[in-house]
Amino acid sequence: MSVINLYESFRRIQIESERSNPGLYAFIGKCAGHLGRLTLLCHWIACYYKQEKPGKVTLRSFNRGLYLLNYYIGQFRILQIQVSGGDENYGKLHLYILEQLKRKSEVTDRGIRKRFNEAKKRQGTVTVYDVRQAFKDLAANDVGVLVNDGRGLKKA
Repeated sequence: MSVINLYESFRRIQIESERSNPGLYAFIGKCAGHLGRLTLLCHWIACYYKQEKPGKVTLRSFNRGLYLLNYYIGQFRILQIQVSGGDENYGKLHLYILEQLKRKSEVTDRGIRKRFNEAKKRQGTVTVYDVRQAFKDLAANDVGVLVNDGRGLKKA
């Protein structure tokens, strides 16, 4: 993914979350400063291992900083899911899907719904729509790739 595409994806996330997720909106707004620090840190590490010369930050260090920033945005979103007080099952559902993806290469919406409801001993609390929405959220965080028109999620 090029630098311009990554910047556009950060900006798109920020615009989409302005009203729906003010915390993420504010975090993305601070990403320019974070990117500078991460890029400089990557440059220092590369200089220590003699991969770059001190004094000149390269595009390679900048790209590494962008990828680290992308990782931290994903971690911020997962943290938000874990501590959100809105819908208790929604955060747990995301974590359950992540756990299932560690075990299998691909999961389906109906399988997740059935196993999640059985595991929690609460029939009907999570719908297929909830699972598909969670799949979309996780795919947006580059955790997985949507398959079968959003009815499944495959490891990224």
